[in-house]
Parts: sequence; structure tokens; C-alpha cells
Amino acid sequence: MPSFDFITDKDFRTILEADQKEIRQCAESKAWKAVHVLAGSIIEAVLIDYLIAEKHISHDGALKMDLGKAIKLAAEKSIISEKTAALSSVIKEYRNLIHPGRSIRMAETTSAASARIAESLVEMILTEIEGRKRSNYGYTAEQIVSKIEQDSFVGAILNHLLEDLNRSEAERLLLKIIPERYMDELEDPFRGEEHVLTSLVDLFRTAYDKADDRLQARVGQEFVQILKEERQEFIFAYSRAFFRMSDLQHLSAADIQLVKSHFFARIKSYEDDRELILAFSGIGKYILPDEVSSFVDPLVRTMCRGSDKDTLRAARERIIDESLEMEEEVRRKLNARLDQWIALYNSQEDSRRADLVEELKWNTQDVPF
Repeated sequence: MPSFDFITDKDFRTILEADQKEIRQCAESKAWKAVHVLAGSIIEAVLIDYLIAEKHISHDGALKMDLGKAIKLAAEKSIISEKTAALSSVIKEYRNLIHPGRSIRMAETTSAASARIAESLVEMILTEIEGRKRSNYGYTAEQIVSKIEQDSFVGAILNHLLEDLNRSEAERLLLKIIPERYMDELEDPFRGEEHVLTSLVDLFRTAYDKADDRLQARVGQEFVQILKEERQEFIFAYSRAFFRMSDLQHLSAADIQLVKSHFFARIKSYEDDRELILAFSGIGKYILPDEVSSFVDPLVRTMCRGSDKDTLRAARERIIDESLEMEEEVRRKLNARLDQWIALYNSQEDSRRADLVEELKWNTQDVPF
């Protein structure tokens, strides 16, 4: 059966998914009447949800609407096809057999054949409503993430998937759906497939880059709240996946300082963490003169003492790249600090490390042409 990813309300979607699962169980148990009742319930709920979304009825009006009225209005508004409406009306009559008196009067019974029709009708309704909803509003956040989870080659079409995403769904995607799915994958030992985690991170950055300034600012503020309120393990996992120093551009001066202080403290304790080093991308323009040593010292130590070549290279490149974005006074401080490191290694007669820092310093200089 199709999924309910086009239903954006999580609680509502959970109920419908449970009903769908129960239909399968009833069919396996040959509980044909229950199949009809559940099918009618799902169809009624999905139609009414869409009628409310399209403002054809109010929430109060929905309370007075039964399956028959929902089918009739959906057909009048061309939400479902005439064929689907006609079949739905038949299912409506079968659903009414839950009342014993009606069943006796009509001399009607349910069967495996009619149950199969009911199940097929649910699929038809879901397919038509999902298609119409996507046509009107684009994909939902859940639909995009589901695609990510099911297709290891989805990276090539991320921009296309996000093209018609409306702002409210983009906000849900960045602030709720992607982080929640990522943490679920990370914490479940039976899930956590690498391609899913990587694809979720790529999806987040792609969606972030396509977002407007206001939404990007909301994402930055969300990270600040996480720093203030969440446990360390969550902060580390979230920041590795979703935060980049370039995101600081939308934060207040106080929040920028808070984020920098957090990352400086972390790099001091986790100097050889390549992912953390990469997360410093974009910090150069935000470094103050008195923060130079907090930034450069852990990276120099990693560059000179580490063992993993990729991490050593990442540390070196981070210093060079960020130096290009520094204010002139900050860069002077950086060069002075590198001179101190060169002097230290020379005093220890460690010419190899002294030469490494010397070469690094040369690469942080302005090119005179």
C-alpha cells in the first residue's frame, strides 16, 4: 500500500498508518467486515483532511461530515475521479453493514472479493490525494526524507526534489524532520546505514542553501537553543552533521560569541577530530584578535603531532583558508602566533616541525600581485 507521507500532521499520520497495518492483519485473518470498516475510516479521514486543507470545509464542519458527504464533496470539487467516487460509494454501503439491523434488511454480506475491492480503493484514494497534494503544494518534508532513505543514489536529484518545496515544508524539513530522522538512524543499532546518514546531511545543506535568509536565521537560532538546552552527545552529533561556521552570518553578536566559545572549547579537547576541524569552515571572518590562539593552537598541534594524514591536511588547510577571511589585525596576530610556534620548535631542535609551521605561515601571507 502507498504511504501516508503526504499527511503532515504526525499524530494523524500515525493513526492512519496503524489503521493501514490493521487492515492487512484483518485481511490475513479473513475478518472481511473489519476490512471494510477500516477502509471506510481511512478514506473518510484522508478526504476530510484534504477538504479542510483546501478550505472547502471548516474544522467544525468536518465534525458533521460522514463518509458519504465527504465522497460527494470530493467528487464535486474534482478532488477524486468519478470512477473512484462511484467505488467509494459502494464501500460506504458495505461499511454500513457494521449495523446488524441494516445487514439483515439488506441481506448483504462481506466477502474476500469485496474486501479486496476495499483495500484497492484505499490505494486509489491515497494515490489520487497524494498526487493532487503534491501538484498543489509540492512534496512534503516526509516524502523527501523517505526518498532519501530508500534511494542510495538520490544525491543527484536533491535539487529537483526541493524545487517545489513550499516554505512551511522547508522549515519543517530543516528544523524537525531531517534532524529527527538523523538522530533516530544514529541511535538505532539496527538502522544507521551510512548512505542514509550521509544523504540526510547532504539534504540538509542543500535545503539550507536554497532557503531564504529568514529561514536560515531560524536554523541558526535552533542550534543556539540546542547548545543551551541539550545534552552533550546530542550537541556533538547535531553540530557534526548540520552546523557550519558560515551559518553564523544570521546570528546576533551574543549568539556568535556563544557558538565560538563552544567550538573553541571542543577543539581544545578534541584536536584530532577531522569532522570538527571541517566544521570550522567559515569562522575566519568572525575571529577576534584575542581568539587567535584558541583557534590556531589546536590546529598547529594536530598538524605537527597527529598521525592521520587526512586530519593533518584538514588542519593545515583550515588555517590557510580561514586566514584569507581574517581582518588585518587578526591576521597579524595569527602570524605572530605562528612565529612563536616556530621559535618553540627551534628551541626544541625540532627542525621538521619548525619547517612545517614556517611553510604554513608563508601560505597565510598576502600574495603581492
